[in-house]
Amino acid sequence: MEIDSSSTETKVVSANCIKEGDVVILRTNDNQYRISKPIFPKGQTSLGRKTVAVDTLIGKTWGSTFEIKGGKLELVKGSSPAVIDTEESTNAETENTGSGDDKQEEELPEESPGDKGFDGVQKLSQQKILAMKEKGVSGSDIIKELTKQSTTFKDKTEFAKQKYIAKKSKKHLSFCTAIKPSALTLTQAYFQNKPANICHLRFDSLAQLLTLSNVQAESNALVVDGGMGVLLGAVTERTAGYGKVLNVYLGQQPSVEGLKLFNFPQQVIDSVYNYPIDSIPELRRKMSNKNSSSEASKQENAMNVEATTSQASLKEVEKERREKAEEFLRQQADCLIIATKLEPEPILFALYPFLAPARSFAVFSLYMEPLALIQQKLFERGIALNLDLSETWMREYQVLPARTHPLMRMHGASGYVLSGIKVIEEDGEKGTKKQKTQ
Repeated sequence: MEIDSSSTETKVVSANCIKEGDVVILRTNDNQYRISKPIFPKGQTSLGRKTVAVDTLIGKTWGSTFEIKGGKLELVKGSSPAVIDTEESTNAETENTGSGDDKQEEELPEESPGDKGFDGVQKLSQQKILAMKEKGVSGSDIIKELTKQSTTFKDKTEFAKQKYIAKKSKKHLSFCTAIKPSALTLTQAYFQNKPANICHLRFDSLAQLLTLSNVQAESNALVVDGGMGVLLGAVTERTAGYGKVLNVYLGQQPSVEGLKLFNFPQQVIDSVYNYPIDSIPELRRKMSNKNSSSEASKQENAMNVEATTSQASLKEVEKERREKAEEFLRQQADCLIIATKLEPEPILFALYPFLAPARSFAVFSLYMEPLALIQQKLFERGIALNLDLSETWMREYQVLPARTHPLMRMHGASGYVLSGIKVIEEDGEKGTKKQKTQ
């Protein structure tokens, strides 16, 4: 039996390349994240104050580094430039080496010893720098020229030299790296720019949610994403199309913008179903009255005339997917994940009956009080085990020779996570028997 290695290699290469219509995360050399629109020919995106053409990204491999020149992205061949240490440059005041020279070596108005304020520290003037940029001189060459024309650079310590180069690189170099969207990179990008769009969910808290809920391939996951759909996309990334994901949304329409940023194939997107939380009470009444008398059924039908009429107006495909979503809830889910800016208690207890026994759940909130109240009620009713309320805490470190220390500027708060395992209910809604206390 022969294996066509050429076709297999082509598929692997194409999977690692940026295709037309893909969403790309661009990380600049100062560690800023920008999410581009879907890549198309003649398309553009904004990088800070600059607008650049992104059609050159098509066909390039993920992780490629580009230099921004004249509104275009040019591929950097060979070894990629090192990521600039912005912590050293922004916290220059914390060290006492060379900081005064850095202030003196700001670009001077003109190289003229007769001008007031000229001290001869930097011989390369601002006009010459602008002229070099107009001629198309690269930023790295400008930085090399700045170090050569500096009269104090050679007398600086090694640390001060690195800080000086980092400071000038941030100003004169314009590089960006094309990063593939994932649960990690999208959470980092949104937490840096618009944390409210993901319920202030940091990537370490997201990892806790996914781990404590035990979501994996072949799982039927029940998700409530109060943000723009990044949590929903992270759960879908875990299941990878093997299993089902039910997005119980709040409001009139589901918010799935974040799901579209993952560049999932259509078969993975088809494994995600949407269901409004306002229809949960109606579904529970249908399930409880399934074996009731015909008289009760008539009353139930009379109460749901308006809901039935609204369902009849839906399209055939939407009706079919809604029926599959209701069947999903009847079969009960393998895990329950909630992250919302609203009060999580009514949402949890409304969906709790649709979680299968001995299955895990995890709830995220930016505040501890509502989760503590839920923990107390679950314990008193005896319908959950292994209850744990924790605060996710993370501190990022700079690791450099002789300069390893925690970063000076970090976001400390990352919310709280309540997790547990559902216990098999006995005697209807009474829950398990409570232990007698003496």
